[in-house]
Amino acid sequence: MSGYIGAIPVPEATQKRSSHTATSGQTTFAVDYTVGFIDVFLNGIKLANQDFTATNGNSVTLAVAASANDILDTISYTTFNVADPSHVSAGAVNLLEYEYTATAGQTTFTGADNNSATLSYSVGNIIVSLNGITLDNGSDFTPVGGTSIVLASGAAAGDHLAIIAFTRNFYVADVVSATTGGTFGGSVSVTGQVNATTGGTFGGGLTVAGNVSLPDNYKALFGAGSDLQIYHNGSASYISEQGTGNLVLGAADSIIFQNAAHDENMLVASQNGAVSLYYDNAVKLATTATGISVTGGITVDSTSSFEEIKEKVSVDSSTTGTITHALATGPAIVFCNVDQTANRTVNLTGANTFLDTGQSTTVVILFKQGSTAYYPNAFQIDGAAVTPEWQGGSAPTDGNANSIDSYSYTIIKTASSTYTVLASKTQFA
Repeated sequence: MSGYIGAIPVPEATQKRSSHTATSGQTTFAVDYTVGFIDVFLNGIKLANQDFTATNGNSVTLAVAASANDILDTISYTTFNVADPSHVSAGAVNLLEYEYTATAGQTTFTGADNNSATLSYSVGNIIVSLNGITLDNGSDFTPVGGTSIVLASGAAAGDHLAIIAFTRNFYVADVVSATTGGTFGGSVSVTGQVNATTGGTFGGGLTVAGNVSLPDNYKALFGAGSDLQIYHNGSASYISEQGTGNLVLGAADSIIFQNAAHDENMLVASQNGAVSLYYDNAVKLATTATGISVTGGITVDSTSSFEEIKEKVSVDSSTTGTITHALATGPAIVFCNVDQTANRTVNLTGANTFLDTGQSTTVVILFKQGSTAYYPNAFQIDGAAVTPEWQGGSAPTDGNANSIDSYSYTIIKTASSTYTVLASKTQFA
């Protein structure tokens, strides 16, 4: 190592020296350095920035050619990273240079330098050189109060004393090897991004203030056997229980499944309440304290067994005019519970939408009859007249007085807007 800053040498904070013997008229010298981090000395005298050019990182060019056997010395400083420990605020670390020309026997250097800059530094954060030779802190000089440098031996007249001061304290953090790794004994806070190409282990908690990003097919794994896995495979997202147990979801109030925009419900399971299934953000099936509640129709494509069925009845107090009944929303039974006063038309609506081809539905119309009986003398589907096929082969021509007449219509859809209707009449008295 060429030289180092601080009590413990670290590669990030080094200086590299080079020395060259000039030929007559030589101006360019081959030197490796980081631009902006180099000092140049000619015959022990530190050159000002205007006396040389060092802008390409591999050569230094003098403004005035050297003489034969002149000695050109350079000190280049490697760039280094400064940790931001919790007790020091972040910021740039800059170098300040002070230059003094000594008088005979001078030992103390303080105040304004050759460039009228007043010496000020943090103790321990300086490099002192005399005629281009770096001095040792303690044996060659003593820093005093951050404002003076006292040499152990008096300088000669015309000697050049240079001081490089770092404007901020900096610390070498607890470092772990880039190749073999290591352990931090305390907490580590990171405000930027951490990139890891291999796995890592945290012995304590991990708090993240930003996003945690995993590429496609990389998994968040939980459990000793990677039992719970959360990942995205590029086309779908998965929450997968791969162990021997169950995947258990819990909530203090409700578990809710929604669409990606979180503006439509798909399923809501409430504690001590209903479990509701949605279609297009509308509840279609919900559990109740006594069973289930269904909004809309139920399609059953195989044999089913029911302990009990309660069927709704639409009670209609009208006695004359057209009975219009919506198949999709109305009950299957319509009870005209007031004595009828005229023959009536039955119009069933929405059949083409309600029924698929090859399906059927049955609607019953009940007529309460007084002393003069009436009957439905016309039948329509969506406003178009359809002639039913009546039980016994003949359509009724009257009703039964002082009775309740039941008219049953079974509508079979054979094609789009095409129906066969089977009808029957039954008297209840």
